[in-house]
Amino acid sequence: MRYNFHNCRILEKKISHISNVKAVFVKYSHTAKILDTEIDMIGFQYFTLRNGMAFSIGGSSKKVDFEKINSILLKSISSFMFEDWEDYNLEDFE
Repeated sequence: MRYNFHNCRILEKKISHISNVKAVFVKYSHTAKILDTEIDMIGFQYFTLRNGMAFSIGGSSKKVDFEKINSILLKSISSFMFEDWEDYNLEDFE
């Protein structure tokens, strides 16, 4: 399956937080082209930097379903937490 994104538009952008870390929130719309079918989509992403690494988390759905799906996506993302792996002995996972 091949996605071909075109006509992307920024719907909203703001500074927000993910797991109590400052992040950039971007909500956008676009048309996804899958094989010969075009589907209007709405999505969002949170972008942040932490401990010298870049992170992105988000979700999307068909435009017609977005209002129903959005609260589920946001609830799932709100459960995201950063962990400090330095606190663990990684040998325990070998």
